[in-house]
Amino acid sequence: MRKRTAVLVDAEWFRKMLKLAFSSPPFAPAPAVTAESFYRNACTALDAEEELVRFLCYDCEPFGDHQRNPVGQSWVRFGRGHPTYEERMRFFREIGALPSVALRRGVVVGRKWEIKEAVTDRLLAAPHATVTLAADDIRFGLEQKGVDMRSGMDFATLSLKQLVDRIILISGDTDMVPAMKLARREGIQVCLVQVGSRGRLAPSLIEHADLVRTITPQP
Repeated sequence: MRKRTAVLVDAEWFRKMLKLAFSSPPFAPAPAVTAESFYRNACTALDAEEELVRFLCYDCEPFGDHQRNPVGQSWVRFGRGHPTYEERMRFFREIGALPSVALRRGVVVGRKWEIKEAVTDRLLAAPHATVTLAADDIRFGLEQKGVDMRSGMDFATLSLKQLVDRIILISGDTDMVPAMKLARREGIQVCLVQVGSRGRLAPSLIEHADLVRTITPQP
């Protein structure tokens, strides 16, 4: 009998891993991660003995507000019409139409303006130099909210109600360890996915998985 299987995907992490795997040579610009390539590559983690019951995708609504850059005093609009906003909304429409997919959306909240990492490194390299920041040297920080909670709740529901035999987790977030431990206590097998050969999984994730599979993404 085939094992009833749910695939749980941390979309932001998986996108980063796919872009890293797609870039050739390393760190070269990578092809865009479409909903089709996202779904297709995630499903390669399934094997022949597994029946896909639900594909759960955890992502965040794009930031839709606008903010004034404190250096240049110009307005930065993040919402409708911004390429990142439109790309993410298109992804939502397309991924939600694919077989067995349930989309779980958290929210993104604004934090504050931050100096970009490359600029910080430059300042630290010359601590006594006179520096004038340009508008492009800073960015508006964003933070995801609610993604871990939603994935943890689904892990618990699938496990406690015995809705599946196996959960395939595509995530590098060590906050998932308690949910993985709960699933295993309830007799559910947890399969962790290594994406490509670059980004390595944390030892604590591997420790609390029953299986670890490696997928080789294709654009």
